[in-house]
Amino acid sequence: MKKSILSLLIVVLVVFGLSHWYSSTKKIELKYTEFTASIVPMKPDSKGETGDQERENALKRVRHEALQLMDPNTGRIPEFIKQRELVYAKNVLSLNANPTAFSAAQANGSAGVNTNAEPTRDFENAGPYNVGGRTRGLGLDVTDENMILLGSVSGGVWRSTDQGLNWTRTTAPEQHPAVTSIIQDVRSGKTDIWYYGTGERFFSSASESGAFYLGNGIYKSTDRGASWDLISATAAAGTSGTDVLITQETFSFIDELAIDATNPSGTEIYAAGTSKIIRSEDGFETYSIVLGEDNIADNYTDVAMTSTGKVFATIGSTNFNGENGEDGVFMSDDGLTWTNINPQGFPTNTPRIEIGIDPSNENIVYFITVDGLFKFDDSDDSWVNLSANLPRGDDFGAGHHGQFGFDLYISVHPDDSDVLYAGGINLLRSTDGFTSPNNIEQIGGYRPDDNPNDFRLYPSHHPDLHEQVFFPSDPNKMLTASDGGIHVTFDNQEDAAGDFKVEWDSLNLGYVTTQFFHGDIHGYDIANQFLLGGAQDNGSWVKVGTAVNDPWVEAAPGDGTYAAMNYNSLFFSAQNGAMVKYVLNPNNNTYEFVENVLSPSLDDDDFLFVNPYIYNPVDQDQLFVAALGGIFVTNDIRENPEAGDWVRPVVPASLSGIHVSALASSTQPEGVLYFGDARGGVYRIDDVRGLSSTTQARELSRNGLPNGYIIDMAVDPENADRVIIVFSNYGIVSAWISENGGSSWSSISGNLEENANGTGAGPSLRTVDIMPDGSGGAYYFIGTSVGLFMATALDGDNTNWVQQGASEIGNIVIAEVATRPIEGLVVAYTHGNGVFTASYEVDMIANINYSIVSENRVVLRANESNDADRPLGYQWLLDGEVIVGANAASFEARLPGIYQVRLFFSLTESVLSNEVDLSIALITSIDDRLLTEVEDIIVDANPSDGIFNLAFPKEFIGDFKLEVIDANGSRIVSKRVEGYVNGEQITVDLTNAPDGLYILRAANGNIGATTKLLKKVR
Repeated sequence: MKKSILSLLIVVLVVFGLSHWYSSTKKIELKYTEFTASIVPMKPDSKGETGDQERENALKRVRHEALQLMDPNTGRIPEFIKQRELVYAKNVLSLNANPTAFSAAQANGSAGVNTNAEPTRDFENAGPYNVGGRTRGLGLDVTDENMILLGSVSGGVWRSTDQGLNWTRTTAPEQHPAVTSIIQDVRSGKTDIWYYGTGERFFSSASESGAFYLGNGIYKSTDRGASWDLISATAAAGTSGTDVLITQETFSFIDELAIDATNPSGTEIYAAGTSKIIRSEDGFETYSIVLGEDNIADNYTDVAMTSTGKVFATIGSTNFNGENGEDGVFMSDDGLTWTNINPQGFPTNTPRIEIGIDPSNENIVYFITVDGLFKFDDSDDSWVNLSANLPRGDDFGAGHHGQFGFDLYISVHPDDSDVLYAGGINLLRSTDGFTSPNNIEQIGGYRPDDNPNDFRLYPSHHPDLHEQVFFPSDPNKMLTASDGGIHVTFDNQEDAAGDFKVEWDSLNLGYVTTQFFHGDIHGYDIANQFLLGGAQDNGSWVKVGTAVNDPWVEAAPGDGTYAAMNYNSLFFSAQNGAMVKYVLNPNNNTYEFVENVLSPSLDDDDFLFVNPYIYNPVDQDQLFVAALGGIFVTNDIRENPEAGDWVRPVVPASLSGIHVSALASSTQPEGVLYFGDARGGVYRIDDVRGLSSTTQARELSRNGLPNGYIIDMAVDPENADRVIIVFSNYGIVSAWISENGGSSWSSISGNLEENANGTGAGPSLRTVDIMPDGSGGAYYFIGTSVGLFMATALDGDNTNWVQQGASEIGNIVIAEVATRPIEGLVVAYTHGNGVFTASYEVDMIANINYSIVSENRVVLRANESNDADRPLGYQWLLDGEVIVGANAASFEARLPGIYQVRLFFSLTESVLSNEVDLSIALITSIDDRLLTEVEDIIVDANPSDGIFNLAFPKEFIGDFKLEVIDANGSRIVSKRVEGYVNGEQITVDLTNAPDGLYILRAANGNIGATTKLLKKVR
């Protein structure tokens, strides 16, 4: 995919001010780092950007989500679970929950209602300000063309009063966000009234078909879309003010709405529902099913009306509607009596049929399917099959493709009956009404390219078209709604030279509806503004900047999935484990795309559709990738491993044929890796340092754990044996903790479950993180299908999880939560409304990580600050002793031992970091020809004020060489000992050297020996 040049990112170092004396000899400088940089994007022909990566694999995504959500006990997603969990969230989990309004939780033995005992924070939206999400509802106010309403499939209704320059979300956080259709009552005196329908039938990325996509009725606005109320008669369980848990199937899926503009009284309105057409004469206060009443299946429907009140409707037939079922194409003069007008040759097995009425001649009606186009003339009941002229390719990048009904429409230009627009994955325009295969242009979606694998976007447009609207004042001006939000053209009949016949502009600035699958932040540096994540059908994106309108920049194409950021690289991935990397070029402070594909395997079946990976938080060059039947590991991602270059540790046989679905790695001590699978198994590698193909993973206890999908896990950064896992399935207890490294588990689900056994209307859990507070406690975050929750104390099934960002985030799906403990930053990546951030109170926290530079050099890195008002100071330690002169943010270690940094937050406040154990000898031996190492040097006083008397083993009798090296690797003593006899003492004088640790090395032609000397003035 061709990308615009990306502009963003990091690091020009600027040393700032302020220093003080830590003792009489130790100077500490407080520093901050100014934040700038840029990214060089991948090229359109970069390796890895194939058609398979770029195209939407909606069916595979649905199967993946079904695995995550289904009740393992039934193999199905519970009926009407979305409505039920919203009721539970409103009445039990909400900060405004009324303890008397809903008592099912107490009655069934769960933790009960929210007591508001835990602190909450206000969250701010961080965009993406310039990236629109998947949009199916689109309306243009007939009285004011500056007024546009949009309906996101998981982000609610948005309204612009200035023709798309600015947007405001007008649905409340607790109102159902899955908008599928929007319509205005265009009758005189009624134009302030709008309606929207909810519930997406297929391929929603908020859940699985047939259950979780269910909507909760029809909403109405009487103030031109500025606010909305649920129509009680259409409402699902408990959402209209009732507390009786019932199911309302009629309005669970709404594909389209239509209003009879000729009816002067009441409101004659139609809804295309689940294989049924619903009619009301009073705006859905009452209603009846007028078509498909006996249908037993779940199929797409559509309904449209002429300006004279004639109604056309369609019902799909892929799923059998029953012996008495009705499907195909229908017509009615009064909305009560219907005639099936299926033409000869009309497909008998089609998922979706969309209607397009010619505004210039309403006798002409078009019906489009995923692979066909038909024209009906109501004046003589005649049909013309135009399907042969509808260009259909074998791939998604060119021609018409309705993607199994996921994206589909047909419309006619208001001023020219010969100009038709067919929407699917791509947007096609015919200037002769598709009466011939000629005169057809691809004017949106993907580029009209002869290369079937060159999946590049049409300039300033997006694939997967759902809706189209013409401006009445100028029908050549047109809006489209797609998986990429909203776009406008000012000349839809333009026939410019070259490949791109129509020019488009994005109107997505401020329309924050991105559906993230995953995201990450820099986990250690104060005020590091990087946000990065992968978005459904919208690629992978990066942002640097604090303002909500700072642009996000696309870094990789396809379905963006996981993203990660270590000390010098950005990682992105698309569906099925396709991974790419950007690396910081220190010469120009620019992140540059690495041309090779990092994917450990070229077999898609090795990976989940949204496949997790993590880096080791301490040895950040080590990367772990989930896979079928185990994991892939590289000990040095800098080597840019390709398929076949990765290591696979040995795993228990119980993991055979099962996908690893979550990973987490420890900080203190480092080297412990946990991973969980899609069937509830948990595994551990006790030490990943130097991991190889013989490294053994062991299966941990499953006692008490359910047989479900482990979607995320988190290791306490201060205790590697303390780990939390969360399951995403319904019908099971979902949150668990082990305090002993996985030997046993206990539930901490608390009030996130309606019932103590996990059944009921508790939400699906999606992500977990542990953020230490710097004073011995922690904030525990869990992202769910109904918002973000936090606890500061875990008390088993009595744990009280408190909603966070209730008025800002609301009940949207939380795909990932990432934290930065040093400043208490929390970032929530949502699946529908972009990214939200907040800050929590923390005391001082410090972390270090490292990279192995060569055999005898390790670079250690501490937290840095990008905020001039919060400078940091440093003091490095080896084995608990200060390393003289080591006061920078990084340190190059050349000696074995345990390293820490003392991090100064002010002149008087400091804290010690985690430990890094470099227990192997890292300095080069004095004589590379040494055959043997011995460590029997005897020191009479150690530590000493500078005089060290040493005796050497008998292997050193004769001549040998002696050197003393300081912690920075500099040689400060070098001498040759001649004629050494057994038991003789050799004196080494360090009285003039600074206090600190030193390494003494001795060697002759055959052997060598090493010992540490600690010089410390008493």
